Amino acid sequence: MPSIELLARTRCERQRGVNKLTAMARLLEKWQEKWESSSLIPEIASWISRKHGEKTFHLSQALSGHGFFSKYLHFIARKEDDKCWYCEEDDSPEHKFFGCSRWATMKQISEKCWNRRR
Repeated sequence: MPSIELLARTRCERQRGVNKLTAMARLLEKWQEKWESSSLIPEIASWISRKHGEKTFHLSQALSGHGFFSKYLHFIARKEDDKCWYCEEDDSPEHKFFGCSRWATMKQISEKCWNRRR
């Protein structure tokens, strides 16, 4: 879901007479600009129009970085540093899902199960 800022901007455009398709195209463009720095979802438009999977609370936390990640907890003053509990690297969603040695085995098992289902 786009940020409240982008949704408000889109609503203002619609109230000023911009047609719905144009307003939505601008919304996606601005939303994409915000996601450019994310390695988790490089292209937001294709991700939100996908036909599989659910958008859940935990997925939202991972994608926004506003979850149980040391980087975020440190930012909101709930943890003294932004280091991972397991390996002392900087903890972010990218680190937790792709770089942390603590989760490497679990990730490999999950990938094997996923590949067998295909």
